Amino acid sequence: MPLITKAGCDRPFFAEDRQVFQVGSIERQFRIFYPADYLANAHNPLVILLHGWGGNEDSFLNQDALRRTADARGVVLVAPRGLGSGAPDFGNNSWTFSGSDTGVTATGMPICDAALTPDYRYPSCKTSKISLTTCAWTHCQGQSHTDIDFLVELLALLEKQQCIDSDRLYLMGGSNGGNLVWDVARAPRLSNKLAAVASWIGLPHKSYLTPATAAALPPALLITGTKDKTDPPGDWDDFNVTTTSNQSDRYFYESASATIRAWSAASGCPVGAVATPVAAPPPFDCRAYCPGERQDVPALDCRLEMGHEYREDDAWPLTLDFFLSRHRKRGSFAGTDGDSVPDVSDNCPNIANVDQQDTDADGQGDACDDDGDGDGVADSSDAFPLDATETMDSDDDRVGNNSDLDDDNDGFTDEQERADGTDPLSRFSCRAGCFSFDVDENLEVQPLTDGLLVIRHLFGFSGDSLTSGAVSGGASRDGSDAIANYLADANSELDIDGDAESKPLTDGLLLIRYLFGFSGDSLISGAIGDGAERDTAEEVEAYIAERVPQSLE
Repeated sequence: MPLITKAGCDRPFFAEDRQVFQVGSIERQFRIFYPADYLANAHNPLVILLHGWGGNEDSFLNQDALRRTADARGVVLVAPRGLGSGAPDFGNNSWTFSGSDTGVTATGMPICDAALTPDYRYPSCKTSKISLTTCAWTHCQGQSHTDIDFLVELLALLEKQQCIDSDRLYLMGGSNGGNLVWDVARAPRLSNKLAAVASWIGLPHKSYLTPATAAALPPALLITGTKDKTDPPGDWDDFNVTTTSNQSDRYFYESASATIRAWSAASGCPVGAVATPVAAPPPFDCRAYCPGERQDVPALDCRLEMGHEYREDDAWPLTLDFFLSRHRKRGSFAGTDGDSVPDVSDNCPNIANVDQQDTDADGQGDACDDDGDGDGVADSSDAFPLDATETMDSDDDRVGNNSDLDDDNDGFTDEQERADGTDPLSRFSCRAGCFSFDVDENLEVQPLTDGLLVIRHLFGFSGDSLTSGAVSGGASRDGSDAIANYLADANSELDIDGDAESKPLTDGLLLIRYLFGFSGDSLISGAIGDGAERDTAEEVEAYIAERVPQSLE
């Protein structure tokens, strides 16, 4: 433990508790709280507090109990503001973390059930085209200076201008702020500064678990609610993806057990399939996948019987105890990277890797090896970076394509699709039942792209006149011939009203109206063919809905 001197502080308070500073082209804001004895200490511990979606710098600091506890323990609190309330979004402040701005998993699949989840995309995401699906739900500002960059610069400013102990820097986030905490694993310039992190009711999106090759990680505390329907933790030792089940959203998250187990494994301890109970104050149930007491384990999973709420009176004291029992490891005894392995024998001397794992036995540890399994595919492009027999997982089911009998999860085996002449890697290509109105195959169905392509096709357009201005960015099917063939092969599917003919001013019009949100009489008025099998709005809506991607699970 580093020596903490009692020398007085020679860097006085900021004149105002609300501060503004520039990060790149964006003005960022934060609020600071000082304990009463701040000036008496040259080395004060610091906790950064990240608010939830729609919050601001006051969300935590307006809590009297939170300030009183921090004051009693001599802790400086800093609450920064996320982005979103100002131009160009003029909406909810948010923190952007892996998948939340693009709306897709690490393998390009949606992070939500787009058919059931409202479109929360920020204007900054639409303008920049960073959002790839309507599942995106946080800001897309400052991509050259991300929220992680902001936190790194904020810590640097505070260390330089305030009496802060560089070995006792902590990061805590709630809900959306808690989601961002897990990205520390992908940002060594931040993780190397922190003594510990904590997430309250915030989990990583599906596929964004802590990578096995993560740099030196600070200890992590996760507090979740067993009745939380927004970021559901799942059952103990359940490593399956969970799904939001509140009134309107269906987002996909990694479970609490999967999150803590991955962090534990990346921290270098051997992990099993069952977490061990750890002594904790009531009413908490805390468990860990690494051996040790509460003050020793690198990752701790604690749960309360509650919903999507903070329960500060319980969570804050536990969090401060977790934080203040930990100091950043540093010093020559631990080697350059602080993992206690001398540089002379460390297979990754600049990145902490206690276990020294070297999957491909090339003398370079997995933590610093760009191709950990030696299969010739870089880890950044490898869905299974430590399995030389697998590199792809087309349907994101965690079974590699080499072992998966149905790579696109469309219900037809790869062998059957090859025999049928269909594409075994496209869930929209099979002998029957795979048609979707996502014509350009960009994982969303829109009136001015897919709807327009259908109606142009039905009018007989071809070549550039078919596709001009009607293909989405990032579309997998973007050539005029490919689109024309796709629609020609599905001609019977385009007969929306079921009158045995596919026509632009009936079927094409019905599709565009539906995609624009029309319903009832406004959907079908003047657009139903003679002798149509489906002549009510309900029947038409049901027919189209069945051919709009519901989930890419």
